[in-house]
Amino acid sequence: MKALLLTNHLVDYGGSEIQILEVYRFLKSNSIEVQVFANIIGAPITSHFSKNDLLSSLDDVSPADYQLIWSQHALFSRLFKKPLEDFSALIFSVHLSPFEMLELSSLAYMSSIGAYFIANSPETADKLSTFGINRDLINISYNCAPLDFNFPVTKRVSPLKKIAIISNHPPEELKAAARLLQKQYCINLIGYKNPQWVTPKLLDDFDCIISIGKTVQYSLLAGKAIYCYDHFGGPGYLNDENYATAQYKNFSGRGFSKKTAEQIVEEVVSGYNTGIFFVKTLENKDIYRLELFFNSLLTLPPQQLEEKLQQLIRKSYPVEEKIAILYQANKNLNKNFNTKNKKYRKQRDVLLLLIISLFSVVLWVVIR
Repeated sequence: MKALLLTNHLVDYGGSEIQILEVYRFLKSNSIEVQVFANIIGAPITSHFSKNDLLSSLDDVSPADYQLIWSQHALFSRLFKKPLEDFSALIFSVHLSPFEMLELSSLAYMSSIGAYFIANSPETADKLSTFGINRDLINISYNCAPLDFNFPVTKRVSPLKKIAIISNHPPEELKAAARLLQKQYCINLIGYKNPQWVTPKLLDDFDCIISIGKTVQYSLLAGKAIYCYDHFGGPGYLNDENYATAQYKNFSGRGFSKKTAEQIVEEVVSGYNTGIFFVKTLENKDIYRLELFFNSLLTLPPQQLEEKLQQLIRKSYPVEEKIAILYQANKNLNKNFNTKNKKYRKQRDVLLLLIISLFSVVLWVVIR
């Protein structure tokens, strides 16, 4: 089998980039040949890929050469610039957010060709359903993590000494809480100004993790106390009352209130034993295991892409190519502005999102 992974950006240790890296490593470990393409590629995350597996262009790439195509964001139609013969492949339309507009332009044709939709959370799956996607075709990944994070469960509870705050965008109250906590505990701030790949070895060095998103799944598998909080707010330590809501929203922190620095400090310290007990006794953690989820995907029947369907997909090529150009231009402009120009960067970002939204609406109407 040969696989192609598509994503918009592959540079930082961000959520979509880490997902591509973990899928890439899983497929490679199963002796599957893998190639990866992104609109923007760069360090530091590319150091974890073989250079020979990273494509610099899609111009000479034929989808018929692959038996599995994993498409995040809006790139899939760019494989169909030229007419092709009929072929079959497992095609996955991957969605990592209930509100990211960059993922929406492919919905119409992906639905038409019968692609399998991947949602990172029940919330994202429900959002896809509102756009008319058949709920039976949506597979919820629960932002699953590699088996390496599944540490053996032990009854021993280490005293709270070392805390990792893992965030690419910590809010002011969390940074203030870190300053208060470091008076008594060893605090490591990872991500913000200190980008690192979160590995099982890194996680194992801490007693408590403060984070959101995929780091929560890592911590649940590893049996680490996880305090769920970041720029959206959050529930704090997971428990029987907040777990279902937090899971529904991909442990993003959304759906919960913001806290003060003093509240965070008090909860992190006083709730540690209760928090670690919940994680160690949590059942049904298998839904967070990447290997189990992906093995189930590999048993699905492939899509048959006849020439008529390929012509349908080709209609989206100009739109998705323009989205890539706009994104690249926006990133280049951002590099030329310093922190004093945040206002103008926000205006450009809003304009970019409006343009993408317009393209998506027009495309949806045309294809329907």
